[in-house]
Amino acid sequence: MSNPTLPKSRFRRFAADWFHNRDGWGGIYKGRYRLCVWRFGDIWQCCVEAHPKGTALTSEISDEGSYAWMALWPQKTMNNAMKHARDWCDRDDKNLTVQQTFDECFKNHPTLFRVRRQVIDHLFFVNGNGYCWLDGALMSSYAQKTPEEEVEERRAESEWRLKNNIPVSDYAAKFDEEMLAHQAAMKIGPLTEVEYRHEKAADILCIHEKCEHPSSFYAVCKYANINHVPDDVKPDWLALAHEAAKLLAEEQFCEFCSPHVNLKHPKIGKKLIAELESRFPHLISA
Repeated sequence: MSNPTLPKSRFRRFAADWFHNRDGWGGIYKGRYRLCVWRFGDIWQCCVEAHPKGTALTSEISDEGSYAWMALWPQKTMNNAMKHARDWCDRDDKNLTVQQTFDECFKNHPTLFRVRRQVIDHLFFVNGNGYCWLDGALMSSYAQKTPEEEVEERRAESEWRLKNNIPVSDYAAKFDEEMLAHQAAMKIGPLTEVEYRHEKAADILCIHEKCEHPSSFYAVCKYANINHVPDDVKPDWLALAHEAAKLLAEEQFCEFCSPHVNLKHPKIGKKLIAELESRFPHLISA
């Protein structure tokens, strides 16, 4: 006997066409977005595959070219999850500018990103970095929480700790206090590389104590975002990709740090510069 609480195998809801799949419910919205919701315990998870403009998706699950995968904040009901996924597709702020992306990195991960070089390394060279190209910009695979979701997250965590009699550890409280003090000390932005070197921070320099070169970039391979700059790339992101290629071409090393550096990076960087300037000639005079 069929479960009367579940909808039929195909239906239309929240302006999307939904169908039953192996894990829950999939939906097609505006031709280019594939939505997915599924039950996990007491919540409904939701995510979105965002495909390039002009894509005409079907209900069949397949890998239609490149796409961005977005994990969204879970919801309490199936309908809420469906609507939440649909609403994300209609947001105008899905793609951040370069400056907004830098601001987010420095604000949310202040110990991971202290200088511009580290953000560029992560965005363009690191594999599986949580960023992918969509509509001409690099987009994080994890949607920013709304203020309401931030409040709900804190409330849910407090409720869970109370229910399970789990206090916040002294270490966690101390860490949070130090992080807030650190962020306050940073004032309006990240440190320059010179300021950071003055602090003698190890993670911006080569791991060899006798070397004064910046730490090496992540080993660049064919999957890196720098190798997939789209034709519709936005001007600010194109300029940053060009800067990233130049930094790669200029990567330095010596007898102390050479074992920890991809010695092919300068050659790869020069090739990337040539490819970008061939595709976008205005970069040559930039």
